[in-house]
Amino acid sequence: MRNALLFAATLCAFSSAPALAQSDTQVRETIGESVGDATGRIGALTPVSCVGASIPPSTDRDALFALVRKNFTPETDEEQRAMRAVGAALQSCRGRFGWGDARQNAALAYFRGGLIREQAASRLVDYGVTVDQFEAALEALSDADRQRLIDEAVTSGSAMTAAARALESQGAAFGAPQGEELQRIGQAIGQGLIGELATNQAEQAYRGH
Repeated sequence: MRNALLFAATLCAFSSAPALAQSDTQVRETIGESVGDATGRIGALTPVSCVGASIPPSTDRDALFALVRKNFTPETDEEQRAMRAVGAALQSCRGRFGWGDARQNAALAYFRGGLIREQAASRLVDYGVTVDQFEAALEALSDADRQRLIDEAVTSGSAMTAAARALESQGAAFGAPQGEELQRIGQAIGQGLIGELATNQAEQAYRGH
């Protein structure tokens, strides 16, 4: 990447706690209070990825992204429908895998992190970025930068540059962005890093229970 991405990217952190959801309010309480900052690669069904994989493909992705951004507080009809889809998936997965609260929360965290990462990739699709590339981007961070991401949800300029170069090594092409474009790219990369980290933490939490 010819132009270094020199800025810090921050994202909202979400809260944490339990409960099996049935009404929209209960779903919001459960998801809004799940472990960590997380969610994951939505698609293949594994126990930890069950929530995302169990949501019908017809569910509006923009509504799901909006729910994450609003900490799962639906405001529109589409968001209400998406919330119900999440609640149904949660109940199905809990019954299928016999989750207690700890694993349910980890799976919800994985789902949320995956949505964060998926939205980041969608913001960078014109640059050839895909969801899977964020694994290499996170690995490119130093231990200190990764710890800062965990502690503060913030990345340094050098970390953003390393992440951008790692994305380019996986097939992305950013060219030489300037000004607002540079800032948009950096914010999306930061979002993807947080989503990737969140899913990793959620997987570890799931295995730990």
